[in-house]
Amino acid sequence: MPATSTTPIPNPLLYPILKALDPTSAIKGRFKAPKGMKVSSAAKRSVLATFTAANEAKSPKQFATLLNGGAAQDVKGWGAITQLTVEYENGLTVITIRYERGNMPIIVVYPTAN
Repeated sequence: MPATSTTPIPNPLLYPILKALDPTSAIKGRFKAPKGMKVSSAAKRSVLATFTAANEAKSPKQFATLLNGGAAQDVKGWGAITQLTVEYENGLTVITIRYERGNMPIIVVYPTAN
């Protein structure tokens, strides 16, 4: 298992990764928590706000502005993303995200586009 970091992923690096993951599909995806836990509605709002900002932005700078502006109200409480893992399993994209102040990761699952 890869080592985890508490250092936030910089927005100029995070933006193209999120953009490549098809934010529109991720927004419509299924949200899950690790086994035995429930999905936090605040964490879900934070993930939705992050993917919405990535979907609306045309550049890393605009992405950062959106995160620090309107969409940020849902993101600020959780802090920045410190872990982002992407897996492809049986035709599905599985994204695991952990925030600085989150007590658990949140998992987004959606069909992989062909």
